[in-house]
Amino acid sequence: MIISIKSNEKTYEVALNEVNQWCGVNIVRKNKIIRMLEKYFSKSKYMEYEKKLECDIYTGEELLGRSYFSVHSVESREQIISQLKIGKNTLITKYILERISTDFESTTDIELINDILIKVFQNMNNEILCDFKDLMIDFETNKLFEIVQESVIYNEKGNNVNYLSTYNLILNYIKLIEKCEGDNGTVKLIIIKNIDHLLSKSEYTKLYNCMKEISKKSDLRFLCTISIEDYCIIEKENIEAITIINDEEFIMPPYQRIVEYIENNYPINIDVEEEWLIYNLRRCINRIGNRDASSEIPSEVIMKILNKSLQISKVPKYKANNIELNFINAIN
Repeated sequence: MIISIKSNEKTYEVALNEVNQWCGVNIVRKNKIIRMLEKYFSKSKYMEYEKKLECDIYTGEELLGRSYFSVHSVESREQIISQLKIGKNTLITKYILERISTDFESTTDIELINDILIKVFQNMNNEILCDFKDLMIDFETNKLFEIVQESVIYNEKGNNVNYLSTYNLILNYIKLIEKCEGDNGTVKLIIIKNIDHLLSKSEYTKLYNCMKEISKKSDLRFLCTISIEDYCIIEKENIEAITIINDEEFIMPPYQRIVEYIENNYPINIDVEEEWLIYNLRRCINRIGNRDASSEIPSEVIMKILNKSLQISKVPKYKANNIELNFINAIN
């Protein structure tokens, strides 16, 4: 779906479907839009210093309630690890304690531990404190749950979670949110900021395919922000879930509409092939809508010269002819 984020200053239109990719190099603008999303769906009161984040969010003419999405966002390994470690307010602790309190076997086991501890403390009172006047030692049953909070999460090799790859950390984080939130009627939106700084292209491709499968079977939705060239995954089926955020926001239209527009406006007659279009879109998608971006031939020449000094050589997959070069150099 397309959502409109309406503030006093401006209206931003972005795509928010099953698996979304927000591209573009205007990181400040991109982060602001995400912060507006996060704050709106947090349901918390806007503070005085958050006036610029105040907004209403619509899909078409319908105002989305502030409970429509449950938003979880991360942008670093450290943030993910912090939620996968046992701690006072971490997601993994919340999940484990909730499962213990509702799982019959776990509850029964804790009751057995409780009975054993009662006997231990009785023996301590009878044998160790028997000579004292009106002094006894006891424990609080509810403190048994604190044992969980003192435990440590390990991987199968016995190492702590810091040894997990970033790819596996993200997979575990997604699974944790799925388990914590459950089927509560709220759409869960997981935002991974600057995912191109966390995963290699091949890792991201695997994760992207996992996210597609997860979103088909659940109410989890995903948003990944990207700014590195040739990183965004472009397919005919997913292209409308790509938003480019630069000087303006541009939501990619349906694939066939792009094909027709390029064929009608390309400087030479061309029958657009899917491989050619996707290959070239991946290499320019982050610059669409950026007024400062241009295809400078001299800069390409300089890059090639410097790359040769590093013994890096790459032949263009599709070579431009003179008409295409003249089109790039034209004023309008």
